[in-house]
Amino acid sequence: MNLIPFQYEGAEIRIVDQDGEPWFVASDVAKTLGYTNPRKAVIDHCKGSNKTLLPSNGGTQEATIISERDVYRLIMKSKLPSAQQFEEWVVGEVIPSIRKTGNYQLSGERLVAQALIEASRIIEEQKPAVEFYKAVSDSRSAISMREVAKVLGTGQNRLFLTIRENKILMDNNEPYQEYVDRGWFRVIENKFQKPDGSVHIYIRTLVFQKGVDGIRKILQRVAA
Repeated sequence: MNLIPFQYEGAEIRIVDQDGEPWFVASDVAKTLGYTNPRKAVIDHCKGSNKTLLPSNGGTQEATIISERDVYRLIMKSKLPSAQQFEEWVVGEVIPSIRKTGNYQLSGERLVAQALIEASRIIEEQKPAVEFYKAVSDSRSAISMREVAKVLGTGQNRLFLTIRENKILMDNNEPYQEYVDRGWFRVIENKFQKPDGSVHIYIRTLVFQKGVDGIRKILQRVAA
């Protein structure tokens, strides 16, 4: 049993990796999705669950774990407005990472994002460090919108609203083709099967460093 600790919006999401398949700690998922009674939510909405022993400060504790399919069931039944955002995180980051590596490791985009975050901090604290930021910005890697918000020190919802208002993203948060052609964005289409058998198409927008620079200038202009 390999316990992998994730962080989602500051909340702990523990996942047990069993032969490359993720099993989520049910209470962590249910609480994040806004269920006031996580135990009842799992009983009402999940088709199957297992028990496992997890390390804790007091030694070990028994925890209920649920499969990936049951996570989607909790997402679909959740009344929390941000449930879809949680689904995108699971589908776009958690599952691919576990299935590729059998563990949760920093992806290339996260490594670039961390470098950008550190570069931005240095720029604020020490203005002569501009050349360091330029070196990072020259990278051809693309990062997620979530990481862009972290890099630029703003909330993800505010980021989406601002760049929609500036006609860079459409109402569905996909970029206009003009900005894809400019080299700001890369759009990836992912598919996964829901528990009811239907296929869900998930569009993920990644941002190149040229796009990060452009969005940063827009935010600065709006704040001025």
